[in-house]
Amino acid sequence: MAAEHPRARPTEWATHVRDTLAAIAGAAAVVYITGGLIVGLRLYVAGLPTASVVGQLPRSVLLSLGVSEGLFPALFIAAIYAAMRSVIHKDPSDSAKRLQDKTWAAAKRWQGRSRYILRTLASAAIVFAPALASALWDRSAMASETRLVIVLVPSAIVVWLGMLLYPNLRAQIARSFHDEFRGIPATVLHSLLLALAVVPGCVAYWGTKPLDEATVCTTHASTEIHGYLVGQTTDDAFIGDMAGPHRRVTSVPTAQIRRVVVGPDAATAAACSG
Repeated sequence: MAAEHPRARPTEWATHVRDTLAAIAGAAAVVYITGGLIVGLRLYVAGLPTASVVGQLPRSVLLSLGVSEGLFPALFIAAIYAAMRSVIHKDPSDSAKRLQDKTWAAAKRWQGRSRYILRTLASAAIVFAPALASALWDRSAMASETRLVIVLVPSAIVVWLGMLLYPNLRAQIARSFHDEFRGIPATVLHSLLLALAVVPGCVAYWGTKPLDEATVCTTHASTEIHGYLVGQTTDDAFIGDMAGPHRRVTSVPTAQIRRVVVGPDAATAAACSG
């Protein structure tokens, strides 16, 4: 007679549902905060109002930027790591043991802890290098190099702090899946942890990108609004005006917009012609 598999209790199902909903809510919060940080850093570097503008932008703008410029790049890197991890076949228990030995707690005396700090600094440098290279390349288009430095230094520290925590959290996964560390559950968790560690680097990269020049062609033929595109929804376009001493962000209703031109030639006299 075939043995019956034990059925999950109602309380266990409730726990699974609760944990799933909590994970979804947590992921949405991370994406939302990531989008807000990217927009806020761009506005700050450009010399535009930051906190007041980010607070008034629609959630759809922040979520869209959080997904496209924060979540997707991090998940892409994590997917590459997961693919490489599945190709490299090693003894699961041996791999788990080695990772458990690379934590701060396992580092003995000053030599081991010095190596730990150097490893995390090297990892942080790899994650932060694209942001630094991009910022140096685009610095001539920035409104203020001082603001750029003020953004880059704390961003680098945050990236390093993430790399300090990463080996310890990775060791917990290795401890939980000691004999199945190369299995799918452990690979997924490890890859998601890596994606989370890479997010600060993505924020630093996209947050220091210059805003795109834009011209809003209104329904009034004689009215054009020149500036920099902060965000656009189905209801409004948000344009940063960086001309003059009082810089501001203007919201233009979609009903009054005939055309939006974005790019290097957006400020030309012929941008709204045609």
